[in-house]
Amino acid sequence: VDADSLSKLSINHLKEKYEPDSFKEIITMWKKEMPSRFKTKKGKELFPVLLKNLEI
Repeated sequence: VDADSLSKLSINHLKEKYEPDSFKEIITMWKKEMPSRFKTKKGKELFPVLLKNLEI
């Protein structure tokens, strides 16, 4: 489950699935909803790092 959720946190996934003008909205939604999805320690550690990379 964590691997699937983490794979969504890439610029390639955003470009494939969403329009560029909605990126900010999607990232904001992920900030709110995704943290509760991660069950492993590694998933919980990687989530904020990957999300921060998307925000740059």
